[in-house]
Amino acid sequence: MSGIKTLKNVFYVRKIKQNLVSVRQLLEFGYSLYFNDEMCNIRDKIGILLLSVKMMNRSFNIDLKEACLSVNTCVYTNSILWHKRLGHFNYTTLKMMVDLQMASGLPEIQEQHDICEVCQLGKQTRIVFPDNAFRASSKL
Repeated sequence: MSGIKTLKNVFYVRKIKQNLVSVRQLLEFGYSLYFNDEMCNIRDKIGILLLSVKMMNRSFNIDLKEACLSVNTCVYTNSILWHKRLGHFNYTTLKMMVDLQMASGLPEIQEQHDICEVCQLGKQTRIVFPDNAFRASSKL
């Protein structure tokens, strides 16, 4: 555990070169995970198989480019649709716009607890440069 640090319930591992998926968060959002014969099967809330990942080097590596092409089970509600149409406004703002009649034609907005992939990508930051990075001592 010497390489693992925690900061306000966020765990990260030093010197890791890949993203980690939280099993707990998948379970909280209603996904099911089944581990059997060095395979991990991830199913959605209604039991549809979304992804099968084979164990390699004691971990399950997911190629997100391939996974996004094969995982196409989603349900759009009016709330999600208008969230995307209006530039990924948060649901509280959309609901306020409807309540105050700031826009005509908007349906009733319900707060969504699903994760919006585009919103998450927009919140990501780049990895910090290491302290021991090479620094030039002269021009060129």
